Amino acid sequence: MLNSAAGFGYQVVQRQSDLLVSAPLEQYSQNRKGKIYRCTISEPDFAINMSLGLTMKSDPGTQNAVACGPTIPKDCKSITMYRGVCFQINRSNRFERPIPPSVKECPLQADIAFLLDGSGSVHSEDFQTMKTFVKNLVQSFLSSDTKFSVSQFSTSSKVHYYFDNFFSSGSWESNIDGIKQLDQATYTAEAIEHVVGSVTVVGAPRYKHRGAVFAVNRDSFRNQKIEPFPWQYQTGEYFGAEVCTMDINNDDITELIFISAPMYMEPDREGRVYVCRLTGLFVECNFDDPLVLRGRAAVKGRFGSSLAVLPDLNSDGFRDLAVGAPLEKDGEGSIYIFNGEGGGRISLTYSQRITGSEVQSGLKFFGLSISQSSFDHSFDGLPDLAVGSKGKVVLLRSRPIVMVKAEVSFNPNQIPTQNEGCSKPLENTATVCFTMSRVSAVNTAQAVINYTITLDATRKPPNNRAYVSGKQQERSGSVIVVLRRQQCSTLKLLIESETKFETKSGSRWFDINCGTDNKCVDNLKVDFTFTRSSEVKVGIDELLNVTVTVENRGENSYNSRVILTYPAGLSYRKFTIQQGRIGCNSLDSEDGLSRGRTDCTIHKPIFKSKTKASFIVSYGIDTNSQLERKLFVTANATSGNQEHATTNELYKNKSIDVRYSIFMTFESSLSYNNFTFGRSDLQKPVQQSIKITNDIRALNFTVVIRVPMKLGKKDIWVNLISLQIADCQRGIDEEPPVKTFVSQIRKNKVVDCSVAKCRVFKCNTFMGIRESRTYQISANLSSGWIEQIGLQSAKFLLTSTASLEYDKNQYIYFSAASDNNPPVHKIDADVEVYPKPNFTKAIIGGSLGGLGFLALLTASLYKVKDSFYTFSIKSLHVFFLM
Repeated sequence: MLNSAAGFGYQVVQRQSDLLVSAPLEQYSQNRKGKIYRCTISEPDFAINMSLGLTMKSDPGTQNAVACGPTIPKDCKSITMYRGVCFQINRSNRFERPIPPSVKECPLQADIAFLLDGSGSVHSEDFQTMKTFVKNLVQSFLSSDTKFSVSQFSTSSKVHYYFDNFFSSGSWESNIDGIKQLDQATYTAEAIEHVVGSVTVVGAPRYKHRGAVFAVNRDSFRNQKIEPFPWQYQTGEYFGAEVCTMDINNDDITELIFISAPMYMEPDREGRVYVCRLTGLFVECNFDDPLVLRGRAAVKGRFGSSLAVLPDLNSDGFRDLAVGAPLEKDGEGSIYIFNGEGGGRISLTYSQRITGSEVQSGLKFFGLSISQSSFDHSFDGLPDLAVGSKGKVVLLRSRPIVMVKAEVSFNPNQIPTQNEGCSKPLENTATVCFTMSRVSAVNTAQAVINYTITLDATRKPPNNRAYVSGKQQERSGSVIVVLRRQQCSTLKLLIESETKFETKSGSRWFDINCGTDNKCVDNLKVDFTFTRSSEVKVGIDELLNVTVTVENRGENSYNSRVILTYPAGLSYRKFTIQQGRIGCNSLDSEDGLSRGRTDCTIHKPIFKSKTKASFIVSYGIDTNSQLERKLFVTANATSGNQEHATTNELYKNKSIDVRYSIFMTFESSLSYNNFTFGRSDLQKPVQQSIKITNDIRALNFTVVIRVPMKLGKKDIWVNLISLQIADCQRGIDEEPPVKTFVSQIRKNKVVDCSVAKCRVFKCNTFMGIRESRTYQISANLSSGWIEQIGLQSAKFLLTSTASLEYDKNQYIYFSAASDNNPPVHKIDADVEVYPKPNFTKAIIGGSLGGLGFLALLTASLYKVKDSFYTFSIKSLHVFFLM
């Protein structure tokens, strides 16, 4: 569906027989704003510029939808009031009566209710501005009979004063001044997505400028606050922008809750979706090791801008999830499909990515919205999906799911090895069969299968033992496969019968040792350890060594192998034999999502009974490797034997913790101030800066700045309220560990948090590689705290500190010290104290000195008179300049 209406595609509702699409910004006449398509609607006369369709939801059970427009203006003298209206749209596309049915006229006399936003996203200065506005407006209505009430909203609402007690509770101005900011969450109605039984999941994406989610128990009205740890969240990540729940297996029990943070920045992508689990009435997100859905690397993606739980698209019995990333590919947009899995899980790797250009050339912001319900509009028995973009809505059809199974059989099915005298190659026939079966609703299907058969695939020519004519190792073919019909093709091949291998004792033929029953039953045991490592330190460690041991405790094992898998981010480097005859080849992940695979042969072709082998596989760890919080390696032992002992141990899965190295550089300025001892009314402006540069990798962390604020009972700063640091939040003030501070300051000449009460500022930030951020400490330094130290002449260091807080389970500080702890950087200000000048002493001393000088001068003149000439002194005026 294409339309040029402003905002067309902002919301999409898919119903059994049609689509409803909103265009809330469409100004189609002077007094009409916002339309709902598919039908032309007739709004009531009072619905002027209502932005109809800004919010739109549907009820899949009744097929009814609700569309709302919240911006109907009403001018009432000096006040413009905005009201909203909602319509219920029935399944016949008819609009029911609006709610409310009309907008009231301006009352002749109005009672005014003030609703203050007391959430953490509002700065304290702005909250004070709101209170000032309330006082000024009340003052202008005092001559009338207007009544007032004051309430505040945040995580919860609080009524401070009702209409009937506003003026009867003491001084109304003092009462308003005394209202304290709640400083909790901001609820955004747009983010209220789902009700799960007795739990309502509410998103508050503007909470403290980073976002939070609240699970509200409707029975007990208790709230559960859901947010990442302080060192994980980012300012402006919009955590909780979209929230949705999933009943994976349609048993009417919600297993998963998805929370999006579409503006969460990673080094190579934007946006993520957290996967949380609902246990009883408690939401578990496990933020210390979170499950996260991600899209492809994109500088601007906004992955998670829209979420929608889908029907079972791949017919595996589990519902699936669609995630929109409307800014990918320079605003073209994409949607991702993630498949549900057994055990109440969802795959963390997307199964399909659909870009806007794949659907239609020129689409913009594809994935802006996704319908929360899916129906079969194409009448093919498969669900369809409505996706909104800028000015267009696209209906995507599901494709039928079929499965093609490939089977290979050989004739003869075993290679006889006991005929040592045979000199001719063994003739064999391989039969390759393909069978197509349907998974979803489909009656006819056909596919062309192109295949390649590689004989003796672990050996390269000319060492391969199996081949077709002309010593060729591979043969390709093509076959047409139709639904429910097996299609086979055959291949003649030859196998060398005289195969030798080298041991320490020389060259010998291999034979079969299968006991009296002539059946070889091996008993393999595989295990591995992470050599000399308890964790992987990305950026510090260069190699991860995996020591593999394998043992055959049964009869001879033929074509024995150990297959290791490892995550993307590791790269195969080498293998080192410790015991036995080993050969390895490896293939790293090519798409960054699949796992790498190392395939090792063990004593090929015969791994004899009661034999052991061990080897080390080394994987490289790049500084920029992106791994999960735990690195999983698997080892799987296999053989060509037809039977295996029930006591075998063929599979191991082990993990090792991963931490990433980080390093920061600190630069700070030094300020100087001086005061006269005994003067407690002096103040000097102080400006200090601390610059922090991130050197290795992008991450979220918190800069903690501690500033001495009070020594004893004296404030160090003139106005503690003015002691602020931009982009930082005030923490809990910290008391010093010692109370008797005078002797310590006299000895060390340092005033820091060990002797003074300190104000704590926490600056949550995200920094890319080689990014810097500067924080300013700016306030007026007081002289009132200096006198209690008792030194009239001294020089002190007033020392603030900057330290780092981060997820130490995820990051490790790159340091020469063994503990790898980050440094605590000092921000010093020189404070020098001078004694109060004594002017009386200066005058007396100057006078005495002047008189003494006069006496010496007089004596000298008398001596001069005897030698040269006589002076007649009638008057002498002496002036002392001070």
